[in-house]
Amino acid sequence: MPPFFPSILTRAAPAALLFAVVAFGSFPRWEQLVFVLIAVNVVIIPLALTVHPTIRETAAGLVPRFPGGLDSTLLLLIVAIVGTTVAPWQLFSSSPTSWTSASHRAGSTTNAPI
Repeated sequence: MPPFFPSILTRAAPAALLFAVVAFGSFPRWEQLVFVLIAVNVVIIPLALTVHPTIRETAAGLVPRFPGGLDSTLLLLIVAIVGTTVAPWQLFSSSPTSWTSASHRAGSTTNAPI
């Protein structure tokens, strides 16, 4: 059975949409698009439960499997994904403009933002 959408369409359409929102849109439009994507992710949970998976199948799906084994290429990919996730937060939290350092500069004794 052929796929419902051609593979070129499933790659080109999201890329064009993302480019259009970033190039011609505004932040509220971007925010609305992100909320739509979040809503789609939330809807997937009840859809997954409609197939009535067993607990064993569900638990087996939570365990990562590496079809080719854990080699250096896969390890590099894992490190890259974790690094790009952690690095921006680390830069933000150590920034001199973060709320914790601002509250300490103002002489506040609590950790509440000013």
